[in-house]
Amino acid sequence: MQRWFFANEELPYKEKRLRVEKVPMRQTLETILPDVNFHFYVTYNGKLCSNEIMAITGNLRLFGEWNVDRCLLMQRAEGNNWFISLELPRKQLIYYRYLIVALYGKNRKFVRFWETHDEKRCIELSPNMPIEDDTRHDLFGKVNGKHQVDRGWLTNDVTVIQFKVFNAPIVLAKPSKTRDYYVKISPIKIKMKTDCKTEAKSISGVRPKLTDSQHMEETFAFCEVTSLKENEGEFGYQSKYGKVCTRDDLLLFNITLNGFENTAYEIDIYYYPLKAARDHPPYHFGYILVMPQKLKRSEGSLTETITCASTHRAIGVITFDYLIVRPMPGITLNMEATYCRYWNPKQKTMNIARRGCGVSHWHGNDILRENTIESIKWAIASGADMVEFDVAWTKDKAVVLYHDIMLDISPHDDIDIHEHDIFRFTMDENEKKELLKYAKKLKSDLLTVPINQFTLEQLQRVKVYEPPIRSIVGSVASPVKRIENRPFATLPEVFEKIPTDVYLVIDLKWPMQLKNRNWEGGVTTDEDLNEFVDTILEITFRLPGSRRVAFSSLKSDICTLLRLKQNKYPVIFFAKGYASDYLDPLTQKLFNMCAFAHAMQLLGIGTNNIELLNHIGNLSYIKKTDLRIISWGAENRALAVREKMEFIEVNGIIWDRINKDIAPPDLQNNIGYIEVPEEDSNTKSN
Repeated sequence: MQRWFFANEELPYKEKRLRVEKVPMRQTLETILPDVNFHFYVTYNGKLCSNEIMAITGNLRLFGEWNVDRCLLMQRAEGNNWFISLELPRKQLIYYRYLIVALYGKNRKFVRFWETHDEKRCIELSPNMPIEDDTRHDLFGKVNGKHQVDRGWLTNDVTVIQFKVFNAPIVLAKPSKTRDYYVKISPIKIKMKTDCKTEAKSISGVRPKLTDSQHMEETFAFCEVTSLKENEGEFGYQSKYGKVCTRDDLLLFNITLNGFENTAYEIDIYYYPLKAARDHPPYHFGYILVMPQKLKRSEGSLTETITCASTHRAIGVITFDYLIVRPMPGITLNMEATYCRYWNPKQKTMNIARRGCGVSHWHGNDILRENTIESIKWAIASGADMVEFDVAWTKDKAVVLYHDIMLDISPHDDIDIHEHDIFRFTMDENEKKELLKYAKKLKSDLLTVPINQFTLEQLQRVKVYEPPIRSIVGSVASPVKRIENRPFATLPEVFEKIPTDVYLVIDLKWPMQLKNRNWEGGVTTDEDLNEFVDTILEITFRLPGSRRVAFSSLKSDICTLLRLKQNKYPVIFFAKGYASDYLDPLTQKLFNMCAFAHAMQLLGIGTNNIELLNHIGNLSYIKKTDLRIISWGAENRALAVREKMEFIEVNGIIWDRINKDIAPPDLQNNIGYIEVPEEDSNTKSN
């Protein structure tokens, strides 16, 4: 096995003389003005690893036209300074950014950090400018007095493995007085064997010896960690003995690497003796070796045996969660612009329509359904600044608008249409039998079925209540357009039918685990979380054009995937905070969710209005972290509550009935009824 080099180690590195592209003198029919020999100097007040290097990109072909693979590498000058000399044309606006790339493989480049200011750096060389050389001195990340640097996004074969160490993860066979353990995670390059048994023997019993890394130019791994409890806010390199992990700590380890299939992970545990001297090194307590075969899904939880570092015997276990973030296939992104953390400073508090015009309700003598094209259009007409809606996945991996992850099914159709929105599905006996295999029994005689067990074609066969053409005597005629008021619209339909100047917030739904270790609605899924997010991103990048879009989710892992897979659209982490039913500790406290959002460089957090009112004194601190605060909750329907939210200067308020249709009560949960065609029933009975 070979040990990879990673970000907290100093390794020998031979600096290569970088070849600077020389641009030939521009000679056109219109002008014979010579180009200007321009020198770029940039200072980076940080520490770079042996395979990290400063680069520059911009709008000219010479600069690579914002393409990562064609950016220009700079040369190291004295100290922390980097430079490059280029011949630049006159009479043209030149925009550029600096970035830090990791080099690996054959001329491959991965963006580690890049400048993300809305106003890009700019040069304009006038015709009257002297022929002599010119120079520009810059500080990396700072433009017009504002510092703005973001992490890169995943490309090619680069993967992020995130280990989450929460909730007193270490349990020992024998009680120990030690409270604080230090955890360090290191990637190890391995050579996979075809015989699994042989491989298992070679790594069990005795701790493996690690050899020096070979072919370093072909592999890389950056190991970074943050403690959310300490409000560090940003990932940093691991120290020699790792990061302290107390009972209440929330640690996130981000390992960015290539060659995922050939990488194992060594988890080392240290502690300091109670009476140790100040300069005494910690005691190496134990270790765990996690092979890549154990990371089978995009997300999961592992409980691994801790092996004693001296006796190599089992002494306890450690439990941790993991998340694998893979690059989005088929989409090429550039560095010209990003909206990931952009918020219009002139806009104080934005009104955000929830599920279109809110939970389904009677509107005139018809139902205005949530999460429909019609409901979204009504919200726009009612003056919403942004419109939020929910998306879920079907069995055949279509993205449909729907809020709940379950749909209740009734054995009979005598359901009060004034209390429930009833969905009638036509299915043959085989379809019905297949669907109800996934059903769970609720109270009374209702069953509940995961929405992801329906196909798109089955959902779009749905029949819903529609009033007679002639309005009921004495009732108000419904202005609802029935075709666009049907449920289960698809995400492509939204992009095609909603005007491009409408700002959309797309909330991604996925089953979540509860504190009692059960799954929300009893739903578990074998689907891949990376594939779910990739499907939504592919549609969003293909169809919206210049539309402004933000993503959100109650699931922190989805927010992480959305942030690391792309560099264009912002992400908001929604969580209830107080009285949260979810097992994920990031959803349980306001400071936890804010620390996570800041560390992952999300746009902001969305939480319940009660949680915000309980922490009014801390909101100014949260805003200093450059996070936007969104308020949601049923109470936001009341004008008095919205005025309180505006007073504490939240950035957005999500509320139902933005069309001011407050009087009608909400309809209860949707209830489905499956109709079997008569001929199919007769065939079965015969």
